[in-house]
Amino acid sequence: MANLYVLSTGSNTSPYDTWAKAATTLLAATTIATAADTIYVRSTHTETLGGTTNYAFPQSAEGLRIISVSDSNEPPTTPAIGGTVTSTGAFNITFNGKAYIYGMTFRVGSAGATNIQVGFSAVPGALHFDTCVLHCNSTHAGGQIQVGYASATTSDDIIVTFRNTSFQFNNTSQEIALRSGPVRFYNCSVAGSTISQVFLCLVSNVIDVICEGCNFSLLPHANLINVGVASTGRVLFKNCKIPASVSKSTGTLPGSGAVTVTLDNCSNSAVNYEKYYRDYKGILSTETTIVRTGGASDGVTPLSWLTTTTANSKLEGNYFRSPEIVRWNETVGSPITVTVEIVHDSVGTGTAGRVTNRDIYLEVQYLGTSTSPLSLFVNDGPSDILAAGSDQTDSTEVWTTTGLTTPLKQKLSVTFTPEMIGYIHAVVCAPGVSQAYYIDPKLTVS
Repeated sequence: MANLYVLSTGSNTSPYDTWAKAATTLLAATTIATAADTIYVRSTHTETLGGTTNYAFPQSAEGLRIISVSDSNEPPTTPAIGGTVTSTGAFNITFNGKAYIYGMTFRVGSAGATNIQVGFSAVPGALHFDTCVLHCNSTHAGGQIQVGYASATTSDDIIVTFRNTSFQFNNTSQEIALRSGPVRFYNCSVAGSTISQVFLCLVSNVIDVICEGCNFSLLPHANLINVGVASTGRVLFKNCKIPASVSKSTGTLPGSGAVTVTLDNCSNSAVNYEKYYRDYKGILSTETTIVRTGGASDGVTPLSWLTTTTANSKLEGNYFRSPEIVRWNETVGSPITVTVEIVHDSVGTGTAGRVTNRDIYLEVQYLGTSTSPLSLFVNDGPSDILAAGSDQTDSTEVWTTTGLTTPLKQKLSVTFTPEMIGYIHAVVCAPGVSQAYYIDPKLTVS
């Protein structure tokens, strides 16, 4: 577990084990470093790369530590942001292997479609960037910060994590390009020139991305993520700040297994109830005008879920499913009825525009045995695959229906007998093609 030092004004004397003998480039230090070593980079350090550079870190579990520091102790005691590496021309910077990197700035290229590539190669990798800056320095439209494994498959030994890290851009067409996951972003942000989109899913990848507590509002952009490519997986945004007018996702999803996008509690204002979910079969978003009296709310603001299915939503197993609605239940041994209220603008295929249980129905997962937590399922959909659809029950609940021409209020209900206390998990299933419903995400139990 050796200590190595990097400083622009060092003597560049291997093995770089003092500040006086410090390497003048980070690459020189990483080339001789072994697993569990620590590389200290002075926060005043700056270097310029004259060619494409691949940082090939050790692949064993210990990896390296690369830490930007402000003091000249050996070893240093004061971490500080500032150590900077910049490539010129159209030269990429690539990171592979296992390393923890703190306080560093990496600027890629001054011309051409240059990229920063993180976790790119098929080698064991665990890359963690903490309080760093990754900057597309070129003004070329093709510049990207590419994160994840460059393959159409995932690897069980590659993960990329960014914490407190800023991503910066110099052209409206630049973005963070998502490759195969897992990739995690915590308390990160974007900065620089206005961009069209923050994230782009790249073709033929298995994407697994989670963003938590990130501020995407500092840099104007029209779209949060572009998913219109032939990739699979999921992207989750949780407790993030986004621009007020941003489109949460753009692009036409190409198939049933395409990327799904979820935003939980992401907004530009002081609200804590926003929900967004999109897949190949439909889109769900939070609505605060068309709401049920006494229905779901954040304690102050009533809300519903506007669900709009696409032409791709079908009954036979390939239909839109809402996020779960969950409620704790302590009734055991007696039947209960769980209900979800809906309203729509006479979009159904039933009587006078009513929705039938072939358009929309409720599926509930509950603890139906007393000897184990093995769940049972019940729904109010058709009794079998050949059964004709029937109108869902009319409802007398009070809704605000501003903007609806012919509003119809109906309810989705199932009755069952729990045999163990625990959570009830409900999902609204919407096989109806190209239909819009307002769902009250509050389970009524009677």
